Amino acid sequence: MTIKEIISNYLGKFVALEPCYKKRGGNSVCLYTRDGELYEVERRMLSMLNSIAACYNANLALLRKNYGLYLACR
Repeated sequence: MTIKEIISNYLGKFVALEPCYKKRGGNSVCLYTRDGELYEVERRMLSMLNSIAACYNANLALLRKNYGLYLACR
């Protein structure tokens, strides 16, 4: 399955995202679902989070910049 298929099929069913570091030096992400399935995706954590946020039409960079306004704190 491609990353787009995994996200579209399991959107809202993710339990955890875990960074996985391979011996050969590659970064990847392990996705755990409510159904007990585990997917290992060969992408960095930040790009994985951005892909999931894009499904909700959210821009993480802008949200991080203005989070103080949303939470009423500095």
